[in-house]
Amino acid sequence: MTFFRFRRNAFFIYAGCLISLILYGITAQGQELSKERKVLKDLCAPDMHGRGYVQKGDSIAAAYIAAAFADIGLETYNDSWYQYFSFPVNTFPGKVALLIDSHEPEPGKDFIIDPCSPGASLSNSQPLLLSPGIFADSAELARQLSTAKNRLILFPEDPAHKKVTGQWTDLWKKENPHQLAGIIMTGAEKLTFHTSTSVCKIPFITLLKDSARDYREVKEVSFRIDQQHIPDYDSRNVIGKITGKTHPDSIILVCGHYDHLGRMGTSTYFPGANDNASGIAMLISLAQYYSQPENQPDHTLVFIAFAAEELGLIGSRYFADQPVFPLSNLKFVLNLDLVGTGEDGIKVVNGKVFRDHFDNLQRLNKKHDLVPGVHIRGPACNSDHCPFYEKGIPSFFIYTLGGIKAYHDIYDRAETLPLTEFQDLKQLLVLFIGSLQEPGERGFQKK
Repeated sequence: MTFFRFRRNAFFIYAGCLISLILYGITAQGQELSKERKVLKDLCAPDMHGRGYVQKGDSIAAAYIAAAFADIGLETYNDSWYQYFSFPVNTFPGKVALLIDSHEPEPGKDFIIDPCSPGASLSNSQPLLLSPGIFADSAELARQLSTAKNRLILFPEDPAHKKVTGQWTDLWKKENPHQLAGIIMTGAEKLTFHTSTSVCKIPFITLLKDSARDYREVKEVSFRIDQQHIPDYDSRNVIGKITGKTHPDSIILVCGHYDHLGRMGTSTYFPGANDNASGIAMLISLAQYYSQPENQPDHTLVFIAFAAEELGLIGSRYFADQPVFPLSNLKFVLNLDLVGTGEDGIKVVNGKVFRDHFDNLQRLNKKHDLVPGVHIRGPACNSDHCPFYEKGIPSFFIYTLGGIKAYHDIYDRAETLPLTEFQDLKQLLVLFIGSLQEPGERGFQKK
């Protein structure tokens, strides 16, 4: 064999080995994530009803998580996986439909209703069409609204006057002084749904840009919203623990919320894959890891799947006020919410507050070459770490960056969530939790 033939053959052997290694890595990663993928798929399935308050979707999800905790072998507090509480919530269990002339926009895809909307129906109504910028002309707006009693008003989103438009729509929702039949705002760039504990005075519909004809040509509008306000809805946090080997009374809390937005009518639900089935998949995966005898932590690990985060951190606030263990035993809170991507690394809320902890997390990531970057952020009361932070307990809220942009919409689905850095993030969290258990790590103070 000549040298050139040898070199050519060696190249093909090398290339073949490299491709095999890459394919093995992809296959191995898929196998490693198979359990997490299943959790993600299960939590986002239609029979979970968006883990909201129509058809008790949140309770179905809570039972699923409790069963996972039991299967892993976690321990309970007070002989129960659950901590019960109740709250008011506005729901849409029946029909949600809109007809604009002969066009029937699709709920969730073409339009959404405000989560505080009351039940209402309107047939073949000629809307009052308000021009762009009308909200900046108070005299002309007052003149046109003088003819608006019992009528639907329809106007385009106006970014140039967003503040004043918002002031008017907020007023109508709370008081409806002009006795409007409803409001439709057209031209939204994105539909973002939420939840509400209260009921507004007027139905409010947001229509996606280009999902209907020019609003100036609209002749008739019909809509129907079937709504039910539940003043005392029963829900629950799901709690499990692994008792520490050497410091059982010193607790590290790993948490994330399992609830999402539920249903908007019978045909539309919000899967909530990234927000926050991804966090629950990570929670269960970490619990599985630490349940292995060789991985038993020195300090007690408590895993909590919080309910009603989307309604205003209700579940975590209830726990912080009614804890099942003394909060004085709580060493650190690690809140995981929106962890299904990671192309651009992770962001750490409270990183600027607990700087020593953040620097340690960043050092561990750099040493082990895990996620693409660990980025710092200041305090923000935007997830379930907040009630603990407000009580002076060291806490991080970690979320991933980059990737898909689906958020609070029907497109946040399990099948399109990449879990790009899921394994690397899990390894980083294990390293960070391990560092929290080392001598001398306890007692980091806010700066």
